[in-house]
Amino acid sequence: MRVPLLAVQKFLFTAATSSNPSETPQWDVHVEVTTADIRAPEPFPATIPGYFVESTAPINTEDQEVPDNAFIDPNQQSRLTNPIDVEASFRQAVRQIADHLTRPQADDTSPELVVLIHGYNTGRASAETWYKSVFQYVNRTDPAIQQNKNAVFVGYRWPSENINLSWGGLGDALKAMPIVPRIMLRVEFVVGIVAAIALLLAEGFLFGWSGWSRVLIDLLLLVLLGMACLLGAVFLSLVLLRMSAYFRDSYRATHYGVPDLVELLRALDNAIGDRSLDEKVKLTLIGHSMGGFVVTNTVRILSDVFDSRSIEKHPDACIGHAFRLERLILASPDIPVLTIASGRANFLASSLRRFSEAYLFSNQGDIVLRIASTAANYFSFPAKTRSSGYRLGNVAIRSDRYGIVNLDSLQSTYAPELAGKTSARPETALQQIFVSNLPIDDPMTKTDATPGIASRSKLPRSIAEISRQRFRTDIDRMSLADLFTYFDCTDYKDVGDRNPTQETGLLTRARRKMILGFWDYFQLTRDYGKPPNKGRIDVHGGYFEGQFSKEVIYRLAFLGFDGLQQSLRSPEDCLAKFDTRCREKGIKVLLSPLRYWVNVQKQDLAKARLRMLNEIEAN
Repeated sequence: MRVPLLAVQKFLFTAATSSNPSETPQWDVHVEVTTADIRAPEPFPATIPGYFVESTAPINTEDQEVPDNAFIDPNQQSRLTNPIDVEASFRQAVRQIADHLTRPQADDTSPELVVLIHGYNTGRASAETWYKSVFQYVNRTDPAIQQNKNAVFVGYRWPSENINLSWGGLGDALKAMPIVPRIMLRVEFVVGIVAAIALLLAEGFLFGWSGWSRVLIDLLLLVLLGMACLLGAVFLSLVLLRMSAYFRDSYRATHYGVPDLVELLRALDNAIGDRSLDEKVKLTLIGHSMGGFVVTNTVRILSDVFDSRSIEKHPDACIGHAFRLERLILASPDIPVLTIASGRANFLASSLRRFSEAYLFSNQGDIVLRIASTAANYFSFPAKTRSSGYRLGNVAIRSDRYGIVNLDSLQSTYAPELAGKTSARPETALQQIFVSNLPIDDPMTKTDATPGIASRSKLPRSIAEISRQRFRTDIDRMSLADLFTYFDCTDYKDVGDRNPTQETGLLTRARRKMILGFWDYFQLTRDYGKPPNKGRIDVHGGYFEGQFSKEVIYRLAFLGFDGLQQSLRSPEDCLAKFDTRCREKGIKVLLSPLRYWVNVQKQDLAKARLRMLNEIEAN
């Protein structure tokens, strides 16, 4: 029997606050959201329907393929694990989503599918809770997003597991250890114990011994004890790496998460493609942490590698029969930083060239990526320098200005009255972002002080410098990195879910330092390990807790950059208003030239995109 790849539930509101039946129900932010079977009735329909889709792939290969909590039958209230029922539920969910995306609409908004993918170390309960909060936010909290009545939200869960540092986790790790290492570990343990006891009792046994005999015996015992401790530490490190679940999650993301997400989109494409559509369904993908890896590899598979436009580096945004890649949003992506600088084909490059909009939310103080991910990838990532192994989620903008740091540069360079009169160009993205905390004498920086740029002696090492050394590329010209609009949230302060009354640093202690040092990372490690009610700082996922950051991320996802600007209620100068709000919150923004051309100067998207790809290709 064919094993179903995906199980689906839908998000439902359990109550509404409006007491007048003639009024449109107004959602209470505290109204509970639940998950239910696809066939369950919706007493309070949401403006933007939401679905919880999860891969049925097991955490361990020996586990049951279809999880016991695949979905709940609304009539019997019992958990169903029959593969036929799971498959039927999935097919019905696909039809429901297709029905919503292809139904006639009174307004002229385009149909959109927004898919959110979690990252590493995220169990089922955590993923479901997060997706419920997003469903609640877009349907109740943010009135601007509620205007998009043609959107569908999907929270996709691939089989990630939580870090298990308990005694039970240690026992499972030791039990799964191969025979030879397990025997060696036991022998080392016995030898170490015997050597330690012998050293303690040596005074009594060797009383009366003198000269080289006693020295040699003591030395032999010390060598045996040292070797036992050293080899034991090596095997203990292997056990801890397994307990961290990083490599296991990486395997499942690659071999389960990506193919199953492809299957979901393929099924939707088939269901929608059979119907007449006036325009393609816009597809927006949001990836957090390792979810960014899942997103970009999914797009790579969905892209037709034999498409002549792909070979010519000008790929079309349309995939399949029904979808058009619209927005890519990555938050703390667990992706090697040099993927945006390398001239070779890679999964990120393939994705960036196809999306109309691309955004990156990062944080210099993300110790999960800077320490844990980098340390784990030390064994597997093919790099011979430390800086090459850093992750894209750790990039920061090297400017002492907050807000849109390159706004003045874009305005002065691309002013309509200067068209064809100047050859000046703003600094590229690679010249303005960094990941290493090693300052260098950057030859690309002028000696005189430049407004918004830190002094020369304080400049950290830019990715452009690394790129020039590694790939011999021209750092003066645009690259794939310029397709991203960057949000450096290192110093972001705001009210959040845990502290709704006082603004605090949500990703770091927000001390407004250009470069974080060892002591800063030590403090952040301690802060990240605190309980949620004891001042914990979520250095890896705080983007989804702050009031303003949630507004930006979800409005970008459901409305795009134009919709985000218009929602700020400042039609006379939307970009300046956005710049001010980011500056007040301690966020640095590096605006992509493509966004400036299209969303500020109102150039045609297709022509502006082709212009930028041509400039990138010329490098």
